[in-house]
This record gives sequence, structure tokens and C-alpha cells, in this order.
Amino acid sequence: MTPERFYDNTGKMIGTLNELQNEIKAYNSEGKLVGSYDKRLHSTYGANGQRVSSGNTVTSLFTKK
Repeated sequence: MTPERFYDNTGKMIGTLNELQNEIKAYNSEGKLVGSYDKRLHSTYGANGQRVSSGNTVTSLFTKK
């Protein structure tokens, strides 16, 4: 599947989502993994593998520093 791009309010790309069969991976504008969403477990994980929330909140990881 083609990655979905996300932009801030100034038009600058802030990240992309790459949807796989059971997972959605989020990458920042430099292509670095910032987190993922596990569809089977309904949980979002940070780049370090720690669970950050239940449900799909992976796009909120684009703004984390």
C-alpha cells in the first residue's frame, strides 16, 4: 500500500503512515520510525516498543519530541 503523508498547517510534511496487514508504522519526515499500531492488540507503541495507549493514536506520535 502507498504510504499516507501527513502535513502540518503550514504545508510541511511531518510524517507518513505505512499500513501493513496487522500493523501501521509511523515515520517522521526524515523517515525515522516514531511508532506503530498493532491492529490485533488495538494498541499503539512508541519507537522504543513501549505501549503508549490503547486504540490507534499513532498519528499523535508525529509531534512527540
